[in-house]
Amino acid sequence: MNNNIKFFSIILLFTGILINYYYINLNYDLYKEFTLVFYITYISYYILEGILNQTDNSFRNIIPIHKKMYVVKNYIKSLFLAVLCLYLDKLTNILNDKIDLLFIKKCAIYYVMNDIIGLLIVEKLPFTTKIHHITTSLCALAVVMKKNNNLDIITLIVIYAIFSSMAFCVNFYLGLRVYSKNNELKRFLSKISFWIYLLCCLISWIFQIYLAKIVIPLVPIWHSLLYFCFLYSVCKDDIILMNWLYNDKK
Repeated sequence: MNNNIKFFSIILLFTGILINYYYINLNYDLYKEFTLVFYITYISYYILEGILNQTDNSFRNIIPIHKKMYVVKNYIKSLFLAVLCLYLDKLTNILNDKIDLLFIKKCAIYYVMNDIIGLLIVEKLPFTTKIHHITTSLCALAVVMKKNNNLDIITLIVIYAIFSSMAFCVNFYLGLRVYSKNNELKRFLSKISFWIYLLCCLISWIFQIYLAKIVIPLVPIWHSLLYFCFLYSVCKDDIILMNWLYNDKK
C-alpha cells in the first residue's frame, strides 16, 4: 500500500468517526459504501495489472513501467462507466421529482472512484487530467451532499456525468493504444471513440445551455459561479481530448 493510499485511509477512518458522532452530516451507509468501493477498486488495479502481465506480452513490456497503471486506470474507468450505462433508464429520470436521490448518490460514488484512485496511485498523470479528476471528485461530494430532488446546479452536474458515461469506449481506447500492436483495431476504436465522444459532448452541452437558462435565475449567484467554473474545467478537458482523438483518428 503506497503512502497516498495510507494517508487517504486515515482520512476515511476519521471521517467515519466524525459521521458516527454526528459532527459531519453525511449518510453513514453512503460512507460505508464509499469505503468498500474504494478498497475494491484499489485492489482491482493490482489484480488487473497482474492478469495483463501474465497474459499479454505487449503489456508486460510497456516502457516506462508507470504507464501500466495508466492503462489499468482507463480500463477500470471504462468498465465502471459502462456499468453505469446499464442504469440509464433510472438516471434519465433525474428531472423527475420522484427520482431516487440515494441511487443517484451511489452512482456518483462509482463514477468518481476511479478518478480518486488514479490521483492517488497513477504516476505522472497530465496536469489537465489531475485538474479534471479533482473537479469530478468535488462535484461527486456535492452530489452526495444534495438534500432534495429540486432542479439545481447539482442536477446539471449529474446530467453532464450521465452523458460522459456514455462515452466509456474512449477510456478503453486510451488504455489499449498504449501497448496494443493491433493497428486495425486501434484505428477502428480511434474513429468510433471520436464520433461517440463528439456526439455525447454536443448533446450534453445543448442540455446544459437549455437547463442553465432555467436554473441559474433560481439559485444564489455563488452557485452559478461554481457551476461556470465546473463547466469551464470539464469542457476544456473534453475539447483537448476531442482534439487529440480527431488528430489521432487521421
